[in-house]
Amino acid sequence: MSPTLIVARTELRRRITDKSLFLQGVVGPVMMAVIIGFAFAGGSSFHTTIGVVNESGGTISSAAARALTGTKSTAVRFVALAPGAERRAIASDKVEATLRFPKGFDDAVTGSDPSRPIPPLAVGTDADNSVSGQIAESVAKEIASRVDAARLALASLHAADTPPTAASANAAQRLSSPISINPGSAGKQVDAVAYFAPAMAMLFLYFTMGSASRSLLEQRKLGTLQRIRVTPIRSSEILAGVTISVLVIGVASLSVVWAITSMVFGARWGDPTAVLAVIISASLAIAGLTSMFSGLARTDQQAEGITALAGFALALLGGSFTGPGAMPPAIVTLSRFTPNGQALLAFSRISTGSGIGEVMPSILILCAIAAVSGVIGLGLMSRLLR
Repeated sequence: MSPTLIVARTELRRRITDKSLFLQGVVGPVMMAVIIGFAFAGGSSFHTTIGVVNESGGTISSAAARALTGTKSTAVRFVALAPGAERRAIASDKVEATLRFPKGFDDAVTGSDPSRPIPPLAVGTDADNSVSGQIAESVAKEIASRVDAARLALASLHAADTPPTAASANAAQRLSSPISINPGSAGKQVDAVAYFAPAMAMLFLYFTMGSASRSLLEQRKLGTLQRIRVTPIRSSEILAGVTISVLVIGVASLSVVWAITSMVFGARWGDPTAVLAVIISASLAIAGLTSMFSGLARTDQQAEGITALAGFALALLGGSFTGPGAMPPAIVTLSRFTPNGQALLAFSRISTGSGIGEVMPSILILCAIAAVSGVIGLGLMSRLLR
């Protein structure tokens, strides 16, 4: 077995025999998630308002716009907006996203030339309302699919020399039937336990992972590192072994919380592949940050204090103690720069139907946080082995 794996195995064995790992990594997160989840139960429904702008003004776009504004949904509401009012409506929080039928839309749909491209429906939103933007994009895709069907009907009518008014009426009828809204987050509730379980688990990860990283400081104080350094094991192998043990602890902790809350409390986490991908990327990000925080300290007590303070601060900014959609816009913006905020955004989307493709931006951001903080953290921790 390589020296790196020997160090990792030794660290894991030492941590597993410590009962605090089970309490911090499993019992604590599950209990906190259930308590806070029940407190927020029934209050975490997703609601959004989407503005509909009709620049085309023809029969087809008007029928689709009426179908949208007439949609009966407690989660998603569509309102008509005047052309050019999109930016102001989003900036003033009147709407969270917009859907615009561009000029020339009707002419392209009802034209006799089926090869003429149809101007795509434009979706507008901002960084704080990405879920609402996904809803608008989903509706735009459904309308586009209906437009394709309408064009086929129009082509048949044109071939039969049917008057254009009848052709337009036929296409409008296809678009004015009730439009289903199935964009992942629309019309569904974010499962409270499924939200707060990873939220609490990630908070506790700062303590469990931090304690593993702080073990180097403790071993240096006890003289263990000096004895290890006289062996053929290189400093890089020691750091690699400790890093592997930290990642295994993080992934295992979140995975166990996932399994317990799903089986015991029926929490709906969503697509397993997407959940596992977010768990791994979130563990990487938190491992990188805890190594960086621990590396800033001179003693294990200092490292514990810094890690605890940073963990609670990032948990507060990331929304770990509030229900989904309950934070002010300014805090929502700040949360996007924290691993907690990005991971919870991804978990919320997955629990309401999104797949790994929809949460890939959050996964990449978490990996970027892991890479930057990990490089800094390993550089700081390496001084302990000199």
